[in-house]
Amino acid sequence: MVASEVKSLASQTSKATEEIRAQIGAVQTTTDEAVGAIESIAMTISQINDISASIAASVEEQSAVTRDMSSNMHTAAHGVDVVTRNMGTIADSTGQVDAATRRVREASMALVA
Repeated sequence: MVASEVKSLASQTSKATEEIRAQIGAVQTTTDEAVGAIESIAMTISQINDISASIAASVEEQSAVTRDMSSNMHTAAHGVDVVTRNMGTIADSTGQVDAATRRVREASMALVA
């Protein structure tokens, strides 16, 4: 009887060992798949970081262009103000020249008369 029980236990141990091997194989396969997924995720994160850096550089470049445009527009607005003031001065001077011309003409007419 003892021999048959030992044989039965040996058979059960063999089956249990095979089941454990199968489970270990499944765990190893799942682990390999998880490692592959993690590597893929790491690669995707790296690509996202590269894209983010590129976007940040583009935004900085656009900001610099916008600052330059703002500065140029400020300079142009200042130039328009200067031209406007000069036009006012020219208009005043033209009025003074016109008045002086009339006085000279009147004086000339008075001399001729």
